[in-house]
Amino acid sequence: MIRTAVLAVALLGLERVAADYNQFYFPTNSTQFRCSGMGNVCPPPSVCAHDALTDVHYCCGTGSKDAVCWTNSQSCRGDDAQPASGQLGCPSNAGPNTYCCRSGREQCTQRSGQINICWATSMNEIANASSDSVNATYSSISSASASAKTLTVNLAALTSTSVSTTPTSVDASQTPSSSSTDVAAASNTASGSPDNGSSKISGGAIGGIVAGAVVGVALLAAGGFMLFRRNKAKQGSVKSELDNDNNNTGNPYTGNGYSAVANGPPQTKYAHNPGPAMMPGDEQHMQYAPVEMPTNAYQHELEGTYGAKREPVSQLP
Repeated sequence: MIRTAVLAVALLGLERVAADYNQFYFPTNSTQFRCSGMGNVCPPPSVCAHDALTDVHYCCGTGSKDAVCWTNSQSCRGDDAQPASGQLGCPSNAGPNTYCCRSGREQCTQRSGQINICWATSMNEIANASSDSVNATYSSISSASASAKTLTVNLAALTSTSVSTTPTSVDASQTPSSSSTDVAAASNTASGSPDNGSSKISGGAIGGIVAGAVVGVALLAAGGFMLFRRNKAKQGSVKSELDNDNNNTGNPYTGNGYSAVANGPPQTKYAHNPGPAMMPGDEQHMQYAPVEMPTNAYQHELEGTYGAKREPVSQLP
């Protein structure tokens, strides 16, 4: 919690060399969260700021680069409610003016529909502070000074290792003493950096990794080569067995298929056949193989689809 408070207050920013604000503080529940001399509330994450040149208190917003410091307006002190010397009439384009601001130090509110609010022309030094961090800072220091009216944040102490708060109460008897909490140990613990040497790999380890990788690749290559040789030898033995089977089993395709064709019985020129010989497969069509006609027969037209008919040759007269 203390470390969070340190980081949050650090975000409030350092005072400039010629700072317009000499004090930043949180209002508390005891003042109904109002900055000194203001009628409007200024709850956290807003912070009250005191302008030492004009002795005016402002409420400064946080969490945005466009946040401004603002305060309540003045009554116009001139004749007929006109701005007096050192005053700026607001709204600037209206007449008669409704309210006045401090000329040269403030401007009329630029928010549409808003009245009786003046914006400080000085730079808001805590505009970019994180709202969450400011809230955490308020919670941290208010818990240590529950009865205080205001909780002053010393911006000049942001470069040190402690956070100083100066609570202000109604009377001196109820004013708690200022507290300073040493957070050096916590800061050193948080800012400690790990040993860079522990995350490095030695040269020997790198060499071992490289050597192991090379050996692994070599083993994979050797295994692949042996597997290739084994498959190739197996394919050669299978091919030899097939060749032997073709030569011994009378493959019909050996010798272009002609070695398995059967030859019919020899036919002589003068042989007498009781009937034509049938070719294999001719049973379906009832066709007969052609044979040579004998010399002692004559040819005539065949009857039907059967073979040639032979008749004896008669003697010529």
